[in-house]
Amino acid sequence: MIESLWTKINKVVTKTIDRFKHKEPWYKYYKYTKKIEYPKGSIYELIEKTAESYPFYDAYEYFGKKVTYREFMMQIKKTASALVEIGVKEGDRVTICMPNTPSAIITFYAVNMIGSTASMIHPLSSEMENSRNMSFHNVCAETASVPVCYI
Repeated sequence: MIESLWTKINKVVTKTIDRFKHKEPWYKYYKYTKKIEYPKGSIYELIEKTAESYPFYDAYEYFGKKVTYREFMMQIKKTASALVEIGVKEGDRVTICMPNTPSAIITFYAVNMIGSTASMIHPLSSEMENSRNMSFHNVCAETASVPVCYI
């Protein structure tokens, strides 16, 4: 009796779950599989590999100033060196509170190069939001709107 009741409940629950499952009907029109192969390694290693392959290509342009991957990598390494000098080490969490500028990008990759985790927060957030985010992420260092090391 209990077993048949359990079977009935299981069937109803399974049917309900199946009805609400995301079916993804658009995949039948794709010519490729839905599985994506992600590269191994850190995001810094990916940008480093790109810089090795295309050192004289533009990495970014900011207000008309173009920077090649080679220059970009030098900026990242100098910033990483500055971060290590102030005590940032592998495994640390670093909050980056900067607008979307080259300094923020450089600092992000420098933190990743060290083996630390970058926690990006919006520079217009309130002091209370920033404090909460920093305590939530157990941050050991922070970079402010003034760049740590801008080349």
